[in-house]
Amino acid sequence: MKRLLVLLLAAALAVSLNACGAAPEEPPEEDAPELPEAAALELDTTYQIPEYADFSLVSIATTSKVQASMGGAYYESDDGTPYVDVVLDVVNTGSAALDCQDLLVLTAASPEGIEYPGSLYCVEKENMTSISAAESIPPQAAVRFHAAAAVPVSVKELNLLLNVNGTLFSRGYQTGSKIKNTIELQPGQVVENKAYASMEFVGYEFTEDLLPSDTSHSYRHFQIENPESVYLALQYNVTNFQAVEKDIETFLNVQAVFGEKYQYDGFIIREDDDGRSFSSYAGIAPLATAKLFCLIEVPKAAAEQPFTVSTIFDKQEYVFSAQP
Repeated sequence: MKRLLVLLLAAALAVSLNACGAAPEEPPEEDAPELPEAAALELDTTYQIPEYADFSLVSIATTSKVQASMGGAYYESDDGTPYVDVVLDVVNTGSAALDCQDLLVLTAASPEGIEYPGSLYCVEKENMTSISAAESIPPQAAVRFHAAAAVPVSVKELNLLLNVNGTLFSRGYQTGSKIKNTIELQPGQVVENKAYASMEFVGYEFTEDLLPSDTSHSYRHFQIENPESVYLALQYNVTNFQAVEKDIETFLNVQAVFGEKYQYDGFIIREDDDGRSFSSYAGIAPLATAKLFCLIEVPKAAAEQPFTVSTIFDKQEYVFSAQP
């Protein structure tokens, strides 16, 4: 009897051991893959993605239209939602062309975690006087590039994330603000790039009729048509150092803001060499100097307020402020 009890206990113990041995082992928990840390995106700093692209941040702004630096055609959202426009200077350092739609991915995220994906990627062309979303960037080419996300006006704070071929960059942004380095410009100041051009800001005046230098003979002038408006006329002397003639509109783009909120655009004209007339569509020959005017039509009421003039020259923004 004792022998039978011992055998039964031994059999039960063997079954228990076999059962324990058959139980599958729990696999160790794997750590979730860590995303690469995003580098801070700073102004005027060159970032390098080896064998892909070098780029630097030019500006970030909230705008109703995404436009080339020198004006011209623009893109706007279908429903009027403003864009947060991230502008970069990019050099393709790879061996193949980069389609502007594939260069990078922009994501704008609110503090609540709502993401607004980039919906517009475009390149400035024709001396930064036009913009296109259907362009590629050839190897070794340098371009000004826009990545824009449509963000509702109710969103006031964003984290902007750029994914450039797997490398992440981030920047905090308050919507409605403008992030850009500007240089103060004063009458009489000269800015020069020997490989491009020189610009002298001569000064400004408010006038209802811009006259040429020589009115002793027949002459052409610019008289404003609206009696409630006046021209803000800004004068620049520009010398072309390039080897070919360039249109006057490729040298300057000028805007004025009155009372810190009313923005006005203008147009560029050139005084003819004989000083008796003006030309709206003209060029500057190599090593020639031209007297250029930007005419900005503003209401007379606005002309009584403080104003700031923004001048784009040689990819840089120069700012002049004045009191009435």
